[in-house]
Amino acid sequence: MARASKVLHASAQGKMLAAGGAVLERENITLKVAAASDCKSVARAIVKYHEEGRDIEISAIGPQSVNVAVKAAAIAQEEFLRRGIDLTLQPRFETVHKEGEQLSALRFVVRIHPARESTAN
Repeated sequence: MARASKVLHASAQGKMLAAGGAVLERENITLKVAAASDCKSVARAIVKYHEEGRDIEISAIGPQSVNVAVKAAAIAQEEFLRRGIDLTLQPRFETVHKEGEQLSALRFVVRIHPARESTAN
């Protein structure tokens, strides 16, 4: 992503998961989307991070940013459906502190799962 700093901000943190008795470290990526972010670039980031096996969340502050996040998810979903998988968003509110100010944000947890037969067309 050549224009990553202008398009979106990604942050990562480790998350411990138990798989078959083993404890694995899995990276959780938060895409911080701005009103000026490019929907297609954010969508490509969603697909890329899923391919890398990362858990993805999208954070947006303000109506334009939420609009960009939802459009990006719809674009990524089209790509996933071509592959026989689907994307759903689980929204939740969060409080963010930015420049000494307390703001409300929407955080979307991205869930990837097998597509239903009727939606895979």
